[in-house]
Amino acid sequence: MKESTKICIIDDDEIYRFAFGRHLKSLEATSSLQTFSESEMALDFFREYRVMNDELPDILFLDINMPIMGGFEFIEAFEKLGLTKKIDIYVMSSLLSEENLKQVKNYESITDYFTKPIGEDTLNELISRISNEAQKYNI
Repeated sequence: MKESTKICIIDDDEIYRFAFGRHLKSLEATSSLQTFSESEMALDFFREYRVMNDELPDILFLDINMPIMGGFEFIEAFEKLGLTKKIDIYVMSSLLSEENLKQVKNYESITDYFTKPIGEDTLNELISRISNEAQKYNI
């Protein structure tokens, strides 16, 4: 993956955000990492920069279970923004429930679903897949 690939993490768990971000950087998955502790803050960012594709991430990791505005509520608002840039969204949850899996399938913008914490093998496979996609789109 090119180091210019921009990644964003939205997760209310500060320790997980830090550890996951550090892990992504250690694997040279990104040199540009944005994090948000609340969905609302992230949504405000996307609203502000919705027409500035260079400012937007290429990949978004989104926790489903967050207070105030959960991941699925974020996705609904996100999809209404009308962004012109394709952003791969990977939703994460500490629970792998049938209900969550059914909901994931209702959203076109969700690329995949993972349980937290994302294991080393899964993360390496994901980075390889993202890298292949990035090469295909010249990210």
